[in-house]
Order: sequence, then structure tokens, then C-alpha cells
Amino acid sequence: MNALAVKDMQKLDVTDALSAWGDEYLAQYGGNQHTHRAKKRDLSYLIEALGDPSIASITPSELQHFLKTRIISGDAPATLARRYDNIKRLFTYVSATLDNYKSPMRYVRRPIIPNKPVSKLSIDAIRKIKIAALHSDARTKAIIHIGLSTGLRRDEVVGLDYSHLSKDYTHLNSVKCKHDRFRNVYIPTASRSILMEYLVWRHDQLFKRDRYYRGKRDNYPLFVSFWKAKAGQPESYRMSPETLYRIVKRLGDKAGVKVLHPHMLRDTFAQHLLDTLPHHMSPGKALRIVQQSLGHASVKTTMKYTNQDETEIAEAIEKAWGKDDLFG
Repeated sequence: MNALAVKDMQKLDVTDALSAWGDEYLAQYGGNQHTHRAKKRDLSYLIEALGDPSIASITPSELQHFLKTRIISGDAPATLARRYDNIKRLFTYVSATLDNYKSPMRYVRRPIIPNKPVSKLSIDAIRKIKIAALHSDARTKAIIHIGLSTGLRRDEVVGLDYSHLSKDYTHLNSVKCKHDRFRNVYIPTASRSILMEYLVWRHDQLFKRDRYYRGKRDNYPLFVSFWKAKAGQPESYRMSPETLYRIVKRLGDKAGVKVLHPHMLRDTFAQHLLDTLPHHMSPGKALRIVQQSLGHASVKTTMKYTNQDETEIAEAIEKAWGKDDLFG
């Protein structure tokens, strides 16, 4: 019998429902333990805010108020959306399990908050990063330049194999994006030469360390890590997303850039590409170029790069309406 079926609705608290819902989720949908922990962590904020009341006593207004407090607390739009979805799934699960119970989330609106400004790098910061990369190892230099000049996501970078490289090294072919889509990624000339330098180092290292490499070189990851790597097992050489994050962050510290992470390289690529497109090009065409370059499923996602920060908005309004003698 289901864990919730034997409990009286008035006595069932959020913690009990959360525990049973997580177990049910794992059993039915194959979620892993990491997913289980992440959902519990998200919903722990709800328990903390409401004081772990009985399920029957929770009202839509309380849930709406909780989401508003998360906005004030500074939750990012994606984080807030995830919390909303987890809470909704919890109450949907309970309502499907208990008789005569209807989810209060039916009356709770999904909160909408504006996206935060894109965390792009300044020209000065880019210069510092490139100088620091110049004095770093070949792998770090290649990762930084590929990140800045292609806009690849972190998971896309670590998912690359040598076989993705075109024969002339101008493209990364069939790169897997989100939602099981694929795109071809152009490698600019300057980054190409740096990538070639890294490939020479990579080939020498793999040739020395792995006697099976010669016959399977196309199957090995493009960006390799030798931590826990095993000869003859190409997948064991794949760099983890966490390792990539540390490499980029360490380079930022070396360059004197306070905050640097892989997605900032992607945002910088997108913003710089949009800013350097010809001014006579239609806005729609410019957005499409950036959209396809980034592998966005929807142009709506790409439009965040057209948002102006508050300083630029204030300057524009001041220029238009800041003079008392505007009308003579």
C-alpha cells in the first residue's frame, strides 16, 4: 500500500509527503539519488517558511507568498521556476494519492521575474584573460579560447570527441545541444591555431600514456583529463564539468578577474557577436545568427542579450527627457 494511503490527511505533514513523493518519483521515473536530494533541498525552503504544517492546512495564498519571498531573496528566474515546478509536483502527487484532496497549487500563479543582466566580460577583462591564458598550459589556453570564440555550453565542451572536428579543423560537427538537438560550430581562425597547438600536446600525452590510443584516436574526448584515466578506455579520459569549471575559475584568478566561469565565456561570446554584427542588418536576422550560434531552441532565449542594463536605460531617458527646455 502507498505510504500516504494509510495516513489521515489532517495529520499528514509536508515532510511525510515529501519523503513519500521522492521515493515514488525514484521508483516510477528512474531518478537518481542526486535528483532526489536536489528536489528535497528545493522543497526544504518551503518547509522552513511554512513550519512543516499539515498538508490540508496549506492555502494557495501561503504558497504564493512563499514564492514572492523567494523573489525578494534573490532567486534567479530559472531557480524560481524549478522551485515552483517541484512544489506543484509535490501537491499533484498528494492529490492523486489521497481521496478528497485537491492541490492548492491549482490557484497559484507561476511568478515571473525579469532576467538578470547577462554577465558578460568587459574588453579589458577579455584582454587580461587572454594574456593569462597565453602563459598557461596548452589545454587551459585552448579551453578559454574555444569558450570565448564558439559560445559552447560547459556540458557541450566536455562532451566533445576528437571525431567532432572537421578534417580542416574549421568546424565542430554535430555538437549535441539541449533537448537532443545538434548543431555545427564554427571555429574562428585565431582559436584554430591555439586548438592545433593543444592537439599536438594532447596527442603526445595520449600516445605516451595509452598503448591503445593509436587505433581508437577518434573515440577519445577532445579535452582530456588524466585523473582516473585507464588505458584502452576512451571514456575514462573525459573531463568532468566540475574540472572544466575549476580550470576556467583558476585562470580567472590568475588574470585578476573576480568572477569567471564557463557560462560567462558563452555570454561574452553571444553579446560580442551581437554587438559586432553590421548595423544595417535587420534585428531579426541578427538575432537568428546569434540564436543558431548558441544552439537556442527559441529566439526568445536569445533576446536576453538585447536587454539593456539600468544605466544604459537611464542615460537614454535622460538624453531624451532630461532637459527642461525640451519644448522651447
